[in-house]
Amino acid sequence: MEMLPISAFRSEFLRRAEWRKDDDRRAIERDIKLRKDKEERDKKDDKDRGADEILAVVMATETEIADFTVTLDAYDAATIEALQKNEE
Repeated sequence: MEMLPISAFRSEFLRRAEWRKDDDRRAIERDIKLRKDKEERDKKDDKDRGADEILAVVMATETEIADFTVTLDAYDAATIEALQKNEE
């Protein structure tokens, strides 16, 4: 069996240490990118959710709004009549 000089072991160690450092750097960069992508998706989802809520509010037709106003007016009139009756 041939004996390798210590310098060969040292260079192999340094080469592998450099590879390990590169692997660690790539893993950190990948994690940062994944986190940034997730934050962007979450922001987009929040915007979409807000837009959906606005659309849900705006989806009432003018006829529905008019009917609702008439119903409210009827309740208001009934409330006023009941209060006046109670005062008597």
